[in-house]
Amino acid sequence: MRFRLQNGNEQPCLLIKRPLTIYQMRFVIRSAELAQLWRKWIIHICQMNMSNSLKFD
Repeated sequence: MRFRLQNGNEQPCLLIKRPLTIYQMRFVIRSAELAQLWRKWIIHICQMNMSNSLKFD
């Protein structure tokens, strides 16, 4: 997750100057974990599709 700063550069959300509340930190961490889970699932599904297509050709 990235947020755009005033100067136009994209920085990781942890580098934002104002301190995040505990709720916001929890939300950011959870969304990052969900993104990693989605990436694992997508890679897994792609590998399954590859092996299935190889078997049935």
